[in-house]
Order: sequence, then structure tokens, then C-alpha cells
Amino acid sequence: MTVTEIEGRAVGPKAAPRAATWAALFRLDALERVFPALVIGYFALQALVRSMMPGGLGIDEAEQRVMLQSLEWGYGGQPPLYTWAQAGVSAVLGEGKLGFAVLKNACLAGAVLGASAIARRVSGSARAGMVAGLAMVLLPQFSWEAQRSLTHTPLAVAAGMAATLSALHLAERPGLGRAAVLGLALAACCLSKFNAAVFLVAVPLAMGVAARPALGWCLASLGFALVLVAPTAVWTASNLAALTQDSGAFRAATDGGFAARLAGIWKFALAAVLFLALMAAALAAAFAWRGAVARDEGRPLERRLLAWVLGLALGVSLLAVLVSGATEVKERWLQPVLCLAAPLAAALLAKRLSDGSMRWFLRGTGLLVLVLLVAVPMNLRLGGGRPAYQMLPFAPVAAQLATTGPTDLFVLGHLEAGNLLQAAPGLRALIPRYPGMGVPVEAPVQMVWRVPVDAPPGELLALFEARFGRAPKIGPVEVLTAPFVWPHEGVLEIRRAVAR
Repeated sequence: MTVTEIEGRAVGPKAAPRAATWAALFRLDALERVFPALVIGYFALQALVRSMMPGGLGIDEAEQRVMLQSLEWGYGGQPPLYTWAQAGVSAVLGEGKLGFAVLKNACLAGAVLGASAIARRVSGSARAGMVAGLAMVLLPQFSWEAQRSLTHTPLAVAAGMAATLSALHLAERPGLGRAAVLGLALAACCLSKFNAAVFLVAVPLAMGVAARPALGWCLASLGFALVLVAPTAVWTASNLAALTQDSGAFRAATDGGFAARLAGIWKFALAAVLFLALMAAALAAAFAWRGAVARDEGRPLERRLLAWVLGLALGVSLLAVLVSGATEVKERWLQPVLCLAAPLAAALLAKRLSDGSMRWFLRGTGLLVLVLLVAVPMNLRLGGGRPAYQMLPFAPVAAQLATTGPTDLFVLGHLEAGNLLQAAPGLRALIPRYPGMGVPVEAPVQMVWRVPVDAPPGELLALFEARFGRAPKIGPVEVLTAPFVWPHEGVLEIRRAVAR
């Protein structure tokens, strides 16, 4: 009987076709074809793991739980689109952790698939599309921070990818349908997170520079987007104090003049460099030094348009820093714009994606993906030297609040409020951060706070007076406690007092 040696192992003749099948599955061209399915599978797994973890809600999930009580045109410093989408998902999947995990991971998957589609379109290379999607893993603010904590930002990144991809399609063949899709995507940028509104300026400007025949249709798209954004814009104009109070990404300078402006420019540049450093180093190590291989030239016009969208969006963002006098710029704030660097870099490297370099790149990013599959849940479970937000034992406290006092709450923080609502769905809660929400609370209410002070904080007193038009009469303060769960020691202390 003949024997075939496969990977140093003697097997029978029937094993050879089976081994060939497995080898074919892991060929580069096969991976390129199944890459979208792998992306969806990865984020579906992350959503499943998150939904099955013990504990409550993280800080951004808890904020969404508070917002879900009432659909509004805006929430303090946050636009409404993510919460509207979360309301739809929760209506189908329920208000448990699964709904929160599914929406966020759907946004993350959409962002990766969008980056892949952009690179594939402008380069004409499916391999470049796969590199662009994997390069997103090399952006820690996206692959780690957004997966671990954020909500609005993943939607803003996905919306920015959709707007850019729609602009590329419109530039290729202008028309009413494609203009309408671009208008929807631009509106989604503005309604997902206010810093993503830079695409409303950058995309039309880029179209005017790189694809002028489509500029008229692009301006029509902008007009359509502005109509869709108008109700939220009116609400925002009427609530500017809440908007500026809740703006944590920028810290505006009140003095310092020109020196303060230079500090803002420096912080902007530093944030951009730190955001892109790992991706740039990895792509350079894998591909930049390689000689060119035969590849399709792709679409040079659309590649220029992509570069202009990225450059102009960065320019508009920097202008916002200078005008506002911001002296602090967080990397997270730049995420919707800088993530476009992944498809642009992959498109520019399309001629250098040889088989050998691709295999090394796939090994490195594949290993990083496996690390993230383990590290993200561990961080959510254990925290970083202190209990993770979602592992704080709010459930026993929520049960006491729901059974021993009024079920309407005024809560100091959204982490506390969201977790109390999640653990005891019969409760209703308002927080000082979003005082205008249409939650139908009635006096008496329980004032709830976690800071170690023995009287209701001033923010809760002001919220009561604004809501009911009078100062509250405060009952005795009680301290409710619950022990931390393993591996952390100590107790969670929540203070409450009935206000009439």
C-alpha cells in the first residue's frame, strides 16, 4: 500500500485529499474570501462572552441603561442615535447585557468591514482589504478601549467608514440613490457622536478637490443630512450649557493666549501619533521594505479622495482645537477620523503584499486577536487593581432600594443609576447629568449617592428643586452595604435619604 508523508506523518492514501482540503482552507485567497465571516464571528463571540459574564453593567453601558428610560433628541453632551439603536435592539433581545453587547459589537464589526471594503475598493485588491481590517486590531483605542468600555465611539467609527465608502461610490457614479445613502451616512456621523460631525465638512470639501463632477450630488447629500440632523441641532442649541458641561474630550483654556493654543496643537499631534504608532510600526515591519509585486492599480481617483477625506477631517478637527482653545485632546476623540488611516495605509501598500509578508502579518495579528479574546473578558472581570465597574455588587443594594422606599430615584452618578435600574427594573431614576429627560418621577423620591458624605450632594438637591420647583425635605440618611465579590475585598457603600 502506498503511503503519503504529510507534515512528517505517515498516513494512508485517503488522508491526502483531506489534508489538501485543510491546506486549501488556509490559503491566502481562501482567507480573503471568508474574511468578512471571520470578522462577524469574532465580534459575535465577544458579544456572547460579555453577555455571559457575571456582574452588572460597565460605566458606558450603565449610561445607556439610564438613557433608555426616555427617547430624547439629545442627552446632555451626547447625541441620540446610539440610544435609539439600543432601544431597538433591547426591544428584541431584552434589556439584559446581551442587547448592550450585541449593539456595540455590531458597530465594531461594521467599522472593521467598512475599513476592509474601502481598502478593497480603492486598491482593487481583496488582500489589501483583509490587511485594512486586521490593521484595525493594531489600533489599541479601537481594539482594546472600544471593546472594553465605549459605546458612542464605535458607532461613530462605523458611521465615518460608511460615509467615506458612500462618498467613494458616489464619486465613481453620481446619482440620486447613492447621494441619498451618503446623506444618511453623514447624518449618522453627526447623530452618533458630535466629534464625528467633521465628516459633514470634510467629505464635501474632499469631493470638491478630488472628484468635482460629483460635487453637486454631494452637496445634495449634505442638505439631506442637515435636514435629518435638524431636530437634534435645535435641541443642542437650546441646551448648550449641558453640552459644554458634559464635554470631557476637550478642556478649554481660559487664559494663556498663544501659548495655550500651542499646547493644544501639541496635544493633538501627540494623540494622533500615539493612536497610530503601533499600526504604523507593524505595517512598516511587515510590508514597507518589501519589493513590489504585481497588483491591480485600483482606482487612483478614489484613493486620492480617501486621502483628502482623512486629511481634511484631521484639519477640521485641529481647527476645532484652535478655535475652542482646548488644552487636552484625548485619543478617543480622534478615533472616528484616524481609523481611516487603516484602509488608506493598506491601499498604499497593496503592491507590496507578497505571500511571505502576508503570512507573517497574519500570524502576528492572529495572535493579537487570540490575546484580546482572553484579555478583554479578564479585564472586565478583574479590573485593574480595583474592582471593575461591572463587578461592583449593586444588586443587593438595588433590592433594598426597591423594597424599602419610593421606587423613583435621584442618583448622583450614571454608573450607580444604570446598575440599580438593571438589577431592579421596577425602579425609575434621574441623574444630574441628564436632568431634562422625560422620566415621569414623582415625589417623594430616594436620593442615592456613593461618595462618602453624610448629606445629599448639592447636585441632587438642585435636581429636586429643578424638577419639582421647591426645596426638598430630607429624611434621615441610611448607609446600605454589600460585600465585594472575589477577588476583591471590602464593601460597597451606598447612601440614601428620602426627599419629600
